[in-house]
Amino acid sequence: MSSDDLANVWGTNLVNMTKAEERFYGGNSKENEFDEFRRIIAYYFNNEFVLQKVCQDGSTANLHAIVDATFGNTSCCYIAAGSYVSAADAVLQNLSTSEFSLNSSLSIIRHPDTLDSPFTKQQIVALPYHVHGAMIDKNIIAYEDSCIRVLHEKCMIMRIKGTPMKCIMLELMLAGNGAHLSDRALEQLALLSVKHNFKFIVDEIMTGGRTGTMLYLHSKPTTFVERVSHVTLGKWIQVGIVLVSKVQQEINDLIKRPTSNPRSSSTYIDIKNIIPIWNKVVIQQDITEMRRNETISKLKCNIEDVWGVGCLLFAPCMNKTSTNLKCRFLPRLEQQVISSTNLKACSDKRISITIINHLVIEAVNTWKDLQYYTDEEKEYLPLIRFLSKMRMLDQSFEIQTEVISMEILRLNNKQKVGEMLRKLEEAGLISYQVSGRKRLRSWKVLWECSYQY
Repeated sequence: MSSDDLANVWGTNLVNMTKAEERFYGGNSKENEFDEFRRIIAYYFNNEFVLQKVCQDGSTANLHAIVDATFGNTSCCYIAAGSYVSAADAVLQNLSTSEFSLNSSLSIIRHPDTLDSPFTKQQIVALPYHVHGAMIDKNIIAYEDSCIRVLHEKCMIMRIKGTPMKCIMLELMLAGNGAHLSDRALEQLALLSVKHNFKFIVDEIMTGGRTGTMLYLHSKPTTFVERVSHVTLGKWIQVGIVLVSKVQQEINDLIKRPTSNPRSSSTYIDIKNIIPIWNKVVIQQDITEMRRNETISKLKCNIEDVWGVGCLLFAPCMNKTSTNLKCRFLPRLEQQVISSTNLKACSDKRISITIINHLVIEAVNTWKDLQYYTDEEKEYLPLIRFLSKMRMLDQSFEIQTEVISMEILRLNNKQKVGEMLRKLEEAGLISYQVSGRKRLRSWKVLWECSYQY
């Protein structure tokens, strides 16, 4: 039996596949391959998610998901800081903020100053990623709340401009460094998405199939899962695929022209080679935890020094032969002996749970504090922050009403504020009425407005 040296070529090989196994795990239906694969996936996910598209790779799958989720208006899709959206030669590469280097032990989140495109900066949002086990709960909560508050402001500004957010693309765990979003953060994001009517695209190109279930998403809160419209998978499937929620598919069926056929451009991909890989990984899911434990024992690390989930591990240890990130380990889902021949202690002293967590949070906070707005958008921030008063963090998101006056706002240009209030009303964020006569010199109470948040 061959050994697994953990040099898993960027995560493209999760299982081996012999000719005999291709026949054993392959499909045997008389329907065409796409319809058979779609039926297999619909059955596995109980129709919660269905196959929408088969693409040549994960980068193309991400592009298709963004276009489909925004109905072609891709500027309404926002990307979580730290995501690796597509390969260097793909259309969406400029939206990737994963700082990658072959000489790097792990990838880090790019600093905003390293990006030249204003469009790219405007599309990046700071979500509260952190490394599990590296922070105390009190600090995590404060960190998460600050990121949610800034995202809420972003949502409000985009609604005022008449270009509301339609979706956010995110990774549940950053594949380059293992930072994740807590269940609490995902629940907060779900509440925010309900209030501002946007959905999530979940990039599972690295986590899908490796974390103990075919979708890592299914270990997350139901409230968040219900707000996911698309999931992308790739790497080990040897192609990229796009899954769409049943609810989103029904919306698409109503909006798209009857002549639209999502299968038409998928026919050139030989799907018969995908089906046996999918079926084998489904069957092998129950050994994920065993393979994780075997890998940790070979790394010779304390279990508390290793992070990540399932067969996606990060540790202060290095694989000398690996062509991928040297402190990331991707064991195969096979009953193979794990070799430790090429493993060694990492000489980079920056590789530890606490230090990686610090680098991630420092980068996220930079994106949060330097949130990119145009000059027009910046004008709304004082008013929005006054109206919000941090109450958007109330998890119930119940509508509350309060009457305020222009004197309380204490903003200089009252005429400009009046124009802003009208735009806020058009966006459905406030309602207002004239409370008194305008006094040209004293600028006393001009407006009373009730607002909801």
